[in-house]
Amino acid sequence: MSSIDHPAHYQGEYECIDLMREIYGDEAVRNFCICNAYKYRFRAGKKSIETAQDDIAKAEWYERYMMEQIPKNRSPIICMKHSEETNRYIEDLKASIRKRAESGDII
Repeated sequence: MSSIDHPAHYQGEYECIDLMREIYGDEAVRNFCICNAYKYRFRAGKKSIETAQDDIAKAEWYERYMMEQIPKNRSPIICMKHSEETNRYIEDLKASIRKRAESGDII
């Protein structure tokens, strides 16, 4: 799995960006992609020359995702399906947080 296309720290049952689309909507995520592409191009090579290529690749990933994955008009049936998955994820997350809080693992 590519560290650019699917970084390990964003993996789980759901892709982070897919959940963002369900929670915030396509237009917000489209704008997020535009801003992230700009950010990665802006900082390319500024952290270190070795990271410049990765920064450009990340910018291109966001540009590609925006163009290929976010349709102008999504079908309500698709939205409903993803919303059910998102709701299940959110409920599982809340249950996990409650369990950790009850055990004293988190405050």
